[in-house]
Amino acid sequence: MEKELAAVFDCISEGVVYKDASGRIRLFNKAAEDILGLSREQAAGLTSQNHDWGMLHEDGSPCPGDQHPSVITLQSGQPLSNQVRGLPRPDGGVTWLSINTRPVFEPGQDQPSGVVISFRDIGQQKSGQDALRQSEERYRQLVRHAPAGIYEIDLATGQFLSVNDVMCLYTGYTREEFLATNALDILTPESAALFRERQMKVAAGQEVPPSVEFAIRAKDGGLFQVLLNVSVQRRPSGQMVASVVAHDITQGKRMEEALRARLRLMELGAAGSVKDLLRKTLDEVGALVESPIGFFHLVEPDQKTLRLQAWSTRTTNEFCASQGDNLHYGLDQAGVWVDCVHQRRPVVHNDYAGLSHRKGLPQGHARVVRELVVPILREGRIVAILGVGNKPRHYTGEDVALVSRLADWSWDIAQRKQTEEELRRNHQRLGVALATVDLAVFQQDRDLRYTWMYKPQLGYDASQVVGHTDAELLPAQDAALVTEIKRGVVASGLGARQEVPVTTPEGTLTFDLVVEPLRDQDGAVVGVAGASLNITGRKRVEEALRLSEEKFRLAFQMSPLAMTITRLADGKVLLINEAHQNIFGNAPQEIEGRTTAELDVWVNPDDRRRLVEQLKAHGLCRDFRTAIRDKNGQGLTISINCTAIEYAGEPCILSVLQDLTQSIKAEREQRAMEAQLRQAHKMQAVGTLAAGVAHEFNNLLAVIMGYAELVRDEAQGRRDILDDLAPILTACQRGRDLVKQLAAFSRQTEPQARPLNLNQQIAATGEILARLLPRAVAVHTSLAPELPIVGMDAGHFQQVLIALANNAAQAMPAGGRLDIETASVTLGPTVCATCGETFSGDFVLLKVRDSGPGMEPETARRVFEPFFTSKGVGGGVGLGLSVTQGTWAGACWARRATRC
Repeated sequence: MEKELAAVFDCISEGVVYKDASGRIRLFNKAAEDILGLSREQAAGLTSQNHDWGMLHEDGSPCPGDQHPSVITLQSGQPLSNQVRGLPRPDGGVTWLSINTRPVFEPGQDQPSGVVISFRDIGQQKSGQDALRQSEERYRQLVRHAPAGIYEIDLATGQFLSVNDVMCLYTGYTREEFLATNALDILTPESAALFRERQMKVAAGQEVPPSVEFAIRAKDGGLFQVLLNVSVQRRPSGQMVASVVAHDITQGKRMEEALRARLRLMELGAAGSVKDLLRKTLDEVGALVESPIGFFHLVEPDQKTLRLQAWSTRTTNEFCASQGDNLHYGLDQAGVWVDCVHQRRPVVHNDYAGLSHRKGLPQGHARVVRELVVPILREGRIVAILGVGNKPRHYTGEDVALVSRLADWSWDIAQRKQTEEELRRNHQRLGVALATVDLAVFQQDRDLRYTWMYKPQLGYDASQVVGHTDAELLPAQDAALVTEIKRGVVASGLGARQEVPVTTPEGTLTFDLVVEPLRDQDGAVVGVAGASLNITGRKRVEEALRLSEEKFRLAFQMSPLAMTITRLADGKVLLINEAHQNIFGNAPQEIEGRTTAELDVWVNPDDRRRLVEQLKAHGLCRDFRTAIRDKNGQGLTISINCTAIEYAGEPCILSVLQDLTQSIKAEREQRAMEAQLRQAHKMQAVGTLAAGVAHEFNNLLAVIMGYAELVRDEAQGRRDILDDLAPILTACQRGRDLVKQLAAFSRQTEPQARPLNLNQQIAATGEILARLLPRAVAVHTSLAPELPIVGMDAGHFQQVLIALANNAAQAMPAGGRLDIETASVTLGPTVCATCGETFSGDFVLLKVRDSGPGMEPETARRVFEPFFTSKGVGGGVGLGLSVTQGTWAGACWARRATRC
């Protein structure tokens, strides 16, 4: 059942999201992913507060997180319906959503435990509503500024419901005053009686003539006649409303002339430029009110700056040489005609010369006798000023009314002209934009026959498409799918969007099909409208990108080298591969989403800064060696090769890491082994040489000692001869001892291995050491009890111990302490630092330590070399400590101890 519910959840065409009491997203269906552009993984856990949704109110203002409908419902426990919010898209547009929320309560709880949010894309609907509002606004503007009085009244009460500017101009009443006034209040008694009679007939259902003449009293008490055209409608509420168009027929002939002038201006507005229209307007106004000069100023939005736009033809040709187009200057520099701006109404100066506040005229300006200046207002702001001057007679109220109307009309025509020109430019821009996009726009009736098509696809033109259905234009299988989508829109009244394939001789093309219902004024679906965009190329690119990303992912994960992707800005780890985990021990979930600073992986944090600087300078970085901590905090020597990439829409670093720790250690060990091997080879050569020298030298010593002993025997009683022979025999004895050392060093003599207790042997050798060592050297022993028995030659051991003690004594010429220590130890595989042999197992340790100054590292390294001495010329005798390596069945090493 859970699977079925999940399938139903994902099949819902509206986006559906469930948030818990904390506002975090817990459920997210497929439609929500498509509408919001977020995957479920990306959306999981997000709230309206911790994610920058960038949501907008319907008026375009930002919508903070605490004003999201889901947050309001969670806080209030009340559902919300049809909340309109906008989400900015990456392309700069806005996706408009209609949002509904419902709180979820647990039994017995007053506060919601969650909230269910459903939403749908109303972009097309909103566009239609906006277009409708714009159309209605244009209608209202047209009504408001039409060249006739237009108003609506409630026939039952006579109350004004709406009124346009012209009607206000007729009577002198403002729109607000009109709306607070009853129609009977502005009619003469006779006209009021006629009005009541028409009211009664309409109430009785009788027909009344559509046209009627009324006498209206203006606000200033003046009377004028109007011809009213009336239409009566019953609104859905049952209210009877009369829509009235009022024509002032007081100055019939003059108005006819004005209307004809307006028609001419409208014709010019359809054909000429805005500049020509304004100049012609001044010419028409000048002719109607007998004014040879005229000007048209535009007022900037700051309401302080004027821009001279146009002069009448006669002004230019006959009177004024100082005029110019697009001249800017402030109102404080203008002449007395600026009174119309200050008073925000038409101004007449019939005695211009008598004005005390007039300013001088510029050189070349026409002489002004009298003037009539009219401000043009829109939405409470003066947008332009039309002025005429030098009429032979005084300007009258009728002149003011006529000029004001013409000024108002001309501005509307000019604005419409500007709007048309802008619309034409927009159409051109739209055509240019759509020319580069394979987008078809269409309408179909309820039977799904095309009634209109812009830019058909698949090789058709509009004439081949209009009047046909998809079944007549597309392959059967493709047509069936498209028709099913459109029929669903007609039946449900809900828009649809789907990618559809279409088979062509060149292959299968993919189209992004968007379909919305078309409705009549009653809301009934009468067809569909939509657009079809060829996205074949995009789909191929997406597929190629997917394959490329899949290849990259496989190569990344299967690489035997450790690889990471980190964010360039802060080092946040976005992705690691398995090899990285094998080296550093961190599972992906332990480090992905955290920065390297948080993980404290850099032994020297400044190394990352240097790496980033190299990367920014060169785009890549090769063999960057640094120390990085593994999961256990142990520092590893790493070589990094990296390059800059873009990942997940952000600048990132792709790094390949190679662990050099073991290889560096192996290199060091190899160099040590090579040094040991060279030492072993050298010692072997010296041993071979020592064996040969010992053999030959022993023969020579035998001859010398033999003859010396014969001479000694024959010279008994001869003290002088015996005294001379004594040094010879002593030297021979020392030479024999040296031969024994050489033989032992080269192992040419076989040791007589016997069970030996080193402690006992050290004690026995103590008497010899006491005689050999200077009295200033104190010998101390520390012998381990129950020391294991070893197998070795006792004489060799004694020779080694005496050699070590003698060497120690020479290091302490002024006296000191000699420590002899034994211990039982177990060694793992251990390489002798001197001879290079490897030992392991149970051993007896002999340690000889003196209190002398010790050896430098170079001396310690060479201490076991034959005939090596650190003393001066003649200071060293014999093989020295090299004897220990020739007689010792074990590892030998020397080091300088750290003294406290």
